[in-house]
Amino acid sequence: MTPSGATTVTIGTVFEAATLLGLPLFGAEGPQLGELARRERHIVALLPQRVTHSERPVDDDF
Repeated sequence: MTPSGATTVTIGTVFEAATLLGLPLFGAEGPQLGELARRERHIVALLPQRVTHSERPVDDDF
């Protein structure tokens, strides 16, 4: 690595090495991505479609 944080192309070398080793850099790839998308759609389906606001003012005078 570079001494004392000198700005060079070191990060590019790190990305290249990770790619050659098959390490995922930015999250899921390939088949895992489809599974994550399916799970997220399931979670979003559980959320309410609409948020209702209370007509009564909040009593926050402690």
